Amino acid sequence: MASPARDGVEESLMELEGESTQQAIVQDWRLFTSSTASRVLNKSGNCWEIESLKFFASSDCNTEWITVPASSQRGSGVGRDLKNAFEGTGTTKITSKDGEKGATDVWVSAQGLRDVRCIEVKQKVSADSGCRPLSNLEIQVRTGGDAAPWQTVRYVPWSVANDGVNRFQDIDTSSRDLLALEETPGLRVLSCLYRMPAITTVFYAGVELTSLQSSPQNSYNSVSFKMEPGSYLTISGKASTKDFLTDGGFWADCGGVARGDSMKSNWQFYCTDEEIDQVHRVGKGDGWQTPSDVNLKKNSFGPNMDGVGEEKTACTFRLLPQKATFWTTLYSKGAHLNMTKELSDFNAAFRASGSGLVRRDCWDCKEPYREIYLKKKNELDTWDAYTDLMVTWPGKQGLGDSFGIYSTLADALAGTNGWSACDAAITDLGFPGSCGPKETSAGQWTSLDPKFGVKDFRFSVYTFGSRKKESYELIGQGMCFIKELKSRGNIWTPEACQALCSQDEDCVYVSHGGKPDSPVCTLYGQGDCTTRTSGECGENKCGTKTWRKQSGESISCAFSAKSKVKAINYGIDITNTVIPDGKSRKITFVGKPGKHLVITGEDEKGEGNLVAECSSGSLTWEAYCSDDAPDLEHSHGGGAGWSEVKELGASTYASSTPGKKYCAFRAMPVAPKPLFSAAWCRSATVSDNWPDGKNYPTVRDCAAHCLSTPSCTFYGFGEDKRMEKPRCATFAGCEMTKALQNAFNVYQRPEALTSVSCALKADDDIQSIFYDSDITSAITGSNKGGSVQFTLQPGSYLTVAVKDAEKDMKEKGGFWANCGSVLPASSLATASWESYCSDSDLGMTAVHRMGGGYGWKRATFTEGGAFSVHLGDKGKANCAFRASVSFPVKQAAENWKVKSVDGAYFMFDKESSPLAHLEQGPVTYAVVQCRQGRRVWSGQVVLWSSGRGARNHGASPGQWTENDVLTTATECKAEGGVYTASIFSTHDKAWLSVDDADDFVYGKESDKWTLETDLGGAIGNGAVVHIKGKNDKYLMPGIDGGAASWSASKNDMTKWKLNMTSDDWSKFSTNIFLRSVYKSRLPFMCSNMKQGILTWNFGGESGSNCTSWQMKIAETLAPSKIAPTFQLAGVGGCVGGRISYQPDTASQQACEDLCLADTACQAYSFCSGGTAEPSYGCSNFCALYQTGVAAGDGRAGSECYVKSAGQVTPSTQAAAMPEGPCEMDFALAGDASGSQLVATTKEGMYKDCSCLCLETSACKAIVYRASTGKCELLKSSYKEFFKPALPGSDALSSNKKCGYRQCPYRYWMLEVLDVNVNMYEYWHLAEIELKDDKGQKINVEPKRDLVWLLDGVAAMPASMGTLGTEAAAAFDGDLDTDVQTDPTYISEKDNVNHGRNAKGNKLAAKLVIDLKTSVLVKEINLIASKTKTETLPVSFKFKGSDDLTTWEVVADVDGTQDPPFPNTNATFGKSFKQTLKCSFQE
Repeated sequence: MASPARDGVEESLMELEGESTQQAIVQDWRLFTSSTASRVLNKSGNCWEIESLKFFASSDCNTEWITVPASSQRGSGVGRDLKNAFEGTGTTKITSKDGEKGATDVWVSAQGLRDVRCIEVKQKVSADSGCRPLSNLEIQVRTGGDAAPWQTVRYVPWSVANDGVNRFQDIDTSSRDLLALEETPGLRVLSCLYRMPAITTVFYAGVELTSLQSSPQNSYNSVSFKMEPGSYLTISGKASTKDFLTDGGFWADCGGVARGDSMKSNWQFYCTDEEIDQVHRVGKGDGWQTPSDVNLKKNSFGPNMDGVGEEKTACTFRLLPQKATFWTTLYSKGAHLNMTKELSDFNAAFRASGSGLVRRDCWDCKEPYREIYLKKKNELDTWDAYTDLMVTWPGKQGLGDSFGIYSTLADALAGTNGWSACDAAITDLGFPGSCGPKETSAGQWTSLDPKFGVKDFRFSVYTFGSRKKESYELIGQGMCFIKELKSRGNIWTPEACQALCSQDEDCVYVSHGGKPDSPVCTLYGQGDCTTRTSGECGENKCGTKTWRKQSGESISCAFSAKSKVKAINYGIDITNTVIPDGKSRKITFVGKPGKHLVITGEDEKGEGNLVAECSSGSLTWEAYCSDDAPDLEHSHGGGAGWSEVKELGASTYASSTPGKKYCAFRAMPVAPKPLFSAAWCRSATVSDNWPDGKNYPTVRDCAAHCLSTPSCTFYGFGEDKRMEKPRCATFAGCEMTKALQNAFNVYQRPEALTSVSCALKADDDIQSIFYDSDITSAITGSNKGGSVQFTLQPGSYLTVAVKDAEKDMKEKGGFWANCGSVLPASSLATASWESYCSDSDLGMTAVHRMGGGYGWKRATFTEGGAFSVHLGDKGKANCAFRASVSFPVKQAAENWKVKSVDGAYFMFDKESSPLAHLEQGPVTYAVVQCRQGRRVWSGQVVLWSSGRGARNHGASPGQWTENDVLTTATECKAEGGVYTASIFSTHDKAWLSVDDADDFVYGKESDKWTLETDLGGAIGNGAVVHIKGKNDKYLMPGIDGGAASWSASKNDMTKWKLNMTSDDWSKFSTNIFLRSVYKSRLPFMCSNMKQGILTWNFGGESGSNCTSWQMKIAETLAPSKIAPTFQLAGVGGCVGGRISYQPDTASQQACEDLCLADTACQAYSFCSGGTAEPSYGCSNFCALYQTGVAAGDGRAGSECYVKSAGQVTPSTQAAAMPEGPCEMDFALAGDASGSQLVATTKEGMYKDCSCLCLETSACKAIVYRASTGKCELLKSSYKEFFKPALPGSDALSSNKKCGYRQCPYRYWMLEVLDVNVNMYEYWHLAEIELKDDKGQKINVEPKRDLVWLLDGVAAMPASMGTLGTEAAAAFDGDLDTDVQTDPTYISEKDNVNHGRNAKGNKLAAKLVIDLKTSVLVKEINLIASKTKTETLPVSFKFKGSDDLTTWEVVADVDGTQDPPFPNTNATFGKSFKQTLKCSFQE
């Protein structure tokens, strides 16, 4: 395409009309390589022959060519004319600086250009001299002239095969790319060329690349990969003789990273006469050697191409292409945790790093001081870093010459944009003193003197070295709720975010997510990280996930099998890594917590067994055997039907179901790591096998139980000494924990194994498929189309490389894919798919086939062609297509119904289901099966495009019924009760017609309407119903007050609320009003006989008599469609026979589900104490009751609900009504044997026994024995039968106390925690009043010795006869004076920083009152001031004490949702009263 050329230099000196160039930056551009094919393969110096070199302002190199004048053309070598290359008129040969004799760098550059976005270079064909980059080409840029350093913005994998035109598109020198390059390791791409006798495997970072090698010339191989700091490239080979070195040895060239003429400096080797084991194949293990002269075969492959090896049969060679960099903490304090080093240790750590680069993080600093970098430029081995940084910063002395200060790591590494402003040194003020980017600033310095400087800071040094390769375990959705180390925006991938965590030795957890256009990476240190899901994209939490850093250890397993081994999986298929070892085989892998090792075998006689021994110790094996080959789920350790194996001898195992052709054996080499140790998830229990429940012998069994429990998000497993079997509990959440003495740990719910099936089509050929590993061989079908299955690996790309013989992927070829719900065919038209295309005949580089590298863009979508729709670029012969296949794509239709049933199969409506797009099948879905709004089953179903489906495992008749609903949601959508009724207008004396014409009013009594209650509720006063007439159409109000009309489906406009005065449906009920809930004004349905229509009426019940209706419910309902419902029967526990209970249930819904699951349960009670401990009763206690219960016993804190299909029969039983709320008294060591018992049970904790007593009316006291869990409920107070505990006894006794009393204390404390606007660091009030038990005001003298502030001071001290804003001002009777605290107050002794408690970040100042003697106080009254409302208390505690040491909380107000003083002007002078709840009377 022809386009006008732009003069890059001339345009930089002028402004063009209609185009603004003032903002463009003048830059120099360079293409650079350190190794060319000429030197390596042809045994001569470096050279590069270029036919054309062009720079473009367009991102695709098609338009806006920038001409480069001769004065701006530069190149390496001597006397070279670059004109032909820049004008495209001939070939230019560029050599290294010393010509063709040496081996130094080769480069070509253009000076003074603007707006470069694409570079095109054309080189001569490789058949000539080989003058071309061999392994890597770097695109570099510099700003600021010849003195500025070159900075690489693109690493290009290269080889001798890259003939013809090469375009480097979408070059971006914005801060995003530069930041990513310097601060997020793992983005640089490297290519290596190598040669050895016979290559067996190639690994990098634990991923096998053997199949991704290319052979550019003769006996040489090359491979490209994305570098990850601290990871090894490992190449293994085998000699034809038993002398690897004599056969030629190993030689490699990786460009400037590891040149081929320095094999001794960069590579290590390990040789053996046996097969290379997997540990050494991936670069781990012992015995590695550095080559010496004795290990070299000089000039083995040509001049300066020495082979490396040893007189052994097999050798493996490893290279660390990029050393790991990480931050080592030197000193930290406050929010960054306290970790200090003395002067000698501090300086030693700085000097050992070798970088001279220090970072200071500061939690309480202002921008730009929150994160700054110091680069020491000289005297690294002698500088007293501790004194200059921590004690007294030298200020402007040495700025620029000795050190530089920078705002970003990228600037610090490049030496650009350094700070320019500093004052002189000030004694005792540390780094950075008063220094600033352009002007000085005060108060941001560090100091060892607690009176000066910031409080929360950390110094770290940039360290080079080796480290274990960390892996990251996904622990949940959402962000950590612990102190963060740092947070950084515009980190685009989880891998880059994890790389930042790897750099920081203090980083333990890392979160990534937020808005798609500005993802945020957050690092956290030690702590209990409990993640929470947030759907608020505006809070930078949308789509956020959190991982935990962990270092993987290698595990080796030796095994043999009587049967034929079909496959071995450990998260991914690792069958091809098995190494023969005599009669057995070996396999090595990096251990991952919670992953199954699965060995699948085949034996025609059904006599297969397994002999296995692993370095991780004795393993517990299970087997799954069948006559059919195991499906993908079982071959990866998932699915049902696993059973314990029979141990035949030492490490020898056999299936417990012999005679099956196929058997899969699974074990877990590394147990899952607990999230919390010796802990229990408070108020969140879903299930618990204490004390007599099902046996879960291993943590794996408990994890499987969690997976089968839909509401389980955490599970606990461990030892309980009082049980003969392990304890296993599941939890709905774990936002708060309580400590346990037992070895019981809490784990995150394991991710369910999800298999994905993708249908693929290509014109002409699929070249390769990569998903976490090379899975090309797994495709079923041909290379033109078929399907491939794999298991989901979060964060991995599915990458498919396609070749078109006619070199036009858009018009002549193309690519099509359908991966079901996770990536449907409809996603082809979205940004889900990216492509990298080339017009070369030679195909993709290995790194692009793996989904890495640069140059990816949104794939070109085309309608038409052989596949109806496809992807592919015009004029391109080769394209790689990638998409992230991790989490299901939400479909518009989440539910679909079963239309009919045929044995184990069901038929569904394809068009209304998520399979509407399906063109090939079958596809596996994870679903919940619902019946009448209730969960019946959950698991995987397999669905065919014909509209037929079945359970993926264990399908059998009787599992499905017509109208069952399958949903991809996590819970069933409740279905309402269904009723039939006649409807009569009392105004028009006419029946409401069921017709869908306009003659609504003129009906007859036989016209039966269908009433469907919303959300499963029973019909009655206040019920929300959908009213359905003839032809299954629903009645809805007219638009904007017009006549009523019809809707073909239920929606918000078809909802009506019943307002009524009678629940007797055996006859007509008068005064029923039908109110639409659609619009905010809530109009009523009104009849109009004259017009034959229904209209709106906004007057309500009394506005017009046309709104009054009568209904008669038909005697025959539809019981099969009425889901059981529960109605409130009364306050308190249910009266009647309790059949079971759960002391710590997750929620009321979980309690209701327990009752629904128990056929004997007809009622339940639930104590909704919330997450905080109530002052009475027992939080989250759930009890189930048998038939005949229909009332509550009146106890505070609980409510009784009765199972009902539509009505509740009032109870005739009298409810026990205790006087006031109850609680258990302090537990004392003692026994009460001999007292009369209400019941004896076994409870998991003392608190559970206490709860049971509180929820049992007849219980007056308890005795609990922790060693056995025995809980005795006593009929009388234990003091009547009290006996001292015997020696060694752990019996604890406690009385239940009921009733109120007031609080007799001398000292009282108001502790304000938060105010209306949290950014403020002080609080104020006009007045405080206390009232006694008779309601009389208690007189408090406004004296400073009787009322004072603790952990704070007044904003205005008392002076000249006034109280200022001292505490006493709250008792002076004057509403115009306030008590107000000082927001600037700091006390290291009291751990107070700027008015806040440094530990919990709550307000610190407390008001203390001395009444001189103990006084009964019943009520506290807080009175707001007449001015500011933002700093009025929103959350506070009121406490009492007799010694100023031990305080009892008598009022705890959390007004976060309902503030005591709303932040409005109407609050001025208003009061807030709070009744005090204290200990109970004896």
